[in-house]
Amino acid sequence: MFVQDNHSKFEARRFKGSAFSKGGRCITTMFLYMYYKVKYNMCGMEVISFRIPKELKKSIKEVDINWSEEVRRFIEDKVREYKRGKALEKIDSMLKNVPPSEKGTASRYVREDRDRN
Repeated sequence: MFVQDNHSKFEARRFKGSAFSKGGRCITTMFLYMYYKVKYNMCGMEVISFRIPKELKKSIKEVDINWSEEVRRFIEDKVREYKRGKALEKIDSMLKNVPPSEKGTASRYVREDRDRN
C-alpha cells in the first residue's frame, strides 16, 4: 500500500504525467515516502538509549560484535522470561483456590479413559 502525506501530494502534482511518473505514481513521491519513513523511524523499530562507563565504551569499540542485535536479543529474552514468570505467578494464584485432589486420582482417571477405548 502506498501512503502519501502532504509533501508527497505536492510532489505528485508537480511531476504528474512527466517522465518521472510511473504508473500514475511519481517516483519522487515514492522516494519522499521512503525518506520520511526512514527519517521518522516508521519501520516498526523504536530507539532507546542508556549510559555506560567510558571504559566499557572503549572496550565495546575494540570488539567486532553487532551490539544492537545482541542487546535486542538480550532484551527479548528478558521480556520473555518476565512474562513467563508472571504467567507462573498467575497460575500459582489460581491453583491456591483449587482444593487438593485425593491420592491416586490421576491414575484412576487414566485407567477410566483407557478402559473406555
